[in-house]
Formats: sequence, C-alpha cells, structure tokens
Amino acid sequence: MKTRWFLLLAATVAPWCASVAADTTSSAAPVGKFTGSAGFDYSTGDYGQTTNTNVFAIPVITQWEIDHWTLKLVVSYLHVSGPSNVVSGLGAVLSPGQAPSQSRSGFGDLITSATYNVYSDTAAGLSVDLTGKVKFGTASRSKGLGTGENDLGFQVDVYKSAGQLTPFVSLGYRTLGSPPGIDLKDVFFGSVGIDYKTDEHTNVGASFLLQDRIATTIDPTRELSVYVSHRLSSEWRLQGYLVTGFTNASPSFEIGGQVGYTF
Repeated sequence: MKTRWFLLLAATVAPWCASVAADTTSSAAPVGKFTGSAGFDYSTGDYGQTTNTNVFAIPVITQWEIDHWTLKLVVSYLHVSGPSNVVSGLGAVLSPGQAPSQSRSGFGDLITSATYNVYSDTAAGLSVDLTGKVKFGTASRSKGLGTGENDLGFQVDVYKSAGQLTPFVSLGYRTLGSPPGIDLKDVFFGSVGIDYKTDEHTNVGASFLLQDRIATTIDPTRELSVYVSHRLSSEWRLQGYLVTGFTNASPSFEIGGQVGYTF
C-alpha cells in the first residue's frame, strides 16, 4: 500500500516539477497565483448508530495555480462528539456495531492534490481536468478522527459552459487503506452538477455525489450539495455550502463556509 500511494504522489507531482524546471531554465522563475483559505464545517448524522456523531472542523487550505496546474494542500482541526467507531464521511468503519460515545479533538488527515487542465476550448466552453489526490493518514485512529491509513484518489472533471450556465460531471476512483479489523474496498465515484453565474461576482450551484459502498457493513454514499460563491474583490472571496446525505455513509446535515485571499 505504501508503495502505491508514493507512486501516485510521484506521478502527479513529477510532471509539474518538470514543467517548472523547464520554465525556470528558459525564462524567469514562474510565480503563479497563490490562494490561502480558512473556514468552518459542521456536520451531524447517526451513521447507522443509535447516537448522532457531530463534527466541527476548521480547515486551512493553500492553493497554488501555475500554467495548467493547480496544487492544493488541506489540513483541518477537528472536534468530534459521538460513537468512537464513526469516521465522518465513511461511517462506522473502525469497528462494526454500536460503540460508546465520547468527545475527541485533534488534527485531521493531511490531503494533497495536483490538478492538470488537459484540455480547454474557450470558444466551445469545454474544459477537462485530471486530478490525483493523496490523503495521508495523519489523523488519530485511536481517537476516531481517521482510519490512520493512506488513501489514493484519481478523477476526471469535465465542464461545458453555455452562457451563464456550466454543467459539469466528474468520475473517479479511490484506493482506501484498511485499518485493523476491517477490509475497505477500492471504489468508483461520480458526481453531476451545474453552476450558474448570477452576475460578475457571484456563482451558485448544486451537485449530486454517488459512491460505491466501501465495505459490506457500510452503505453506498449518496449526497446532495448546494453552494454559493461571491467575490468581494480581486483578492477576497467568500463561499458557503449545505450538504445532505441519503444513506448511513453520509451526514444527514452539513454546513460550511470559507474565506479566501489571493496573493
């Protein structure tokens, strides 16, 4: 497993490093666009247990866009109250069945991703992105903040703008590290949605996510999300979102927001 996630990280970052090196030798060092964001996320759901699990997260996101590449790093601080075997977004993965409730806090998993825009036709309004993602299992498994294992992800995103409307679709595959006592499966996932530009500063949208069950004891994922994004200036942007899940693998309710600054 360790070999696989290392290879994916190398495969996603190495081409970017090569392109930066080529630019550096041929011209001035690339600068790109750097964005820092912070926000909050609150979710609640029973995940098939008799008691709800409530998760409050403070995510910090750094993003660097250069040429056709977007590199992103996400880390969150979590406070979780509820059954000790529940990991938000996965369900009761640490041990099937009921578990006692407890409160725990700490840093979540470290998530890195590299996205490459492989195709863009402005006239046709069509764009295609490829993304590789590595989730490092840095969150504490003993506290129930994560599985303690590394996960891999790969996805393709296709966007087709038509005036103010931009429908989009994503298809991906996740390789999940299995914690002791449970065998998590590699899964396909996909989403479909639409974005609407209300004016030059504001976008609203919605998407629906589907994912296979990651274990025989865990439901497949079905989630609907809606969002609004508003640019206050060329540097500042606000975003907010709501999520509801339709299975025990998802929260019944989730709300979050972020504020970002582009340097």
